[in-house]
Amino acid sequence: MRPLIKNRSGNIGQSARSIVTRRSPFTPTSQWPDPTGIGWTASAIFNPSLIRHDQPTTEHGYRAAGELLDLDPRPTALVAFNDKAAVGALRATAERGLSVPRDVSIAGFDDLDLSRATTPQLTTVRQPLQEMGRMAVSLLIRLLDRHALEALHVELATTLTPRASTAPPPDLS
Repeated sequence: MRPLIKNRSGNIGQSARSIVTRRSPFTPTSQWPDPTGIGWTASAIFNPSLIRHDQPTTEHGYRAAGELLDLDPRPTALVAFNDKAAVGALRATAERGLSVPRDVSIAGFDDLDLSRATTPQLTTVRQPLQEMGRMAVSLLIRLLDRHALEALHVELATTLTPRASTAPPPDLS
């Protein structure tokens, strides 16, 4: 699974304090992508008390982001499970009078057309969805034919698509 929402942390030159995710507890944080493009290290910022589990929809993204944005201190960045949840986070941010990306950076996953229709346009991580589908069908056919699988772990390349919804964190000193 991918992150629902996560934010940057203080010990690495950032201003927020935690990370929130929908990732499996079995996925090492060292494998998470850097949606900010500024080189933060996720393994240094994990705070399980801020995990939110929800559905990857606009409404659930709105609700989860709202809970996080109401915290003190407020996160400086949110990375959504997908672009739909990120759109919900954009709405929650706007309703609180916060500016994206000046006050809060927001990023999503999937690079849906929706990510280019928001204001500001959404930074997103593009995934090879067609290749993922082909790989899933191929693995399913092999299982149905009772063939042994060489590996159950498959990694496919992703691409960060930076747009106007992310920036370095604000100076909160």
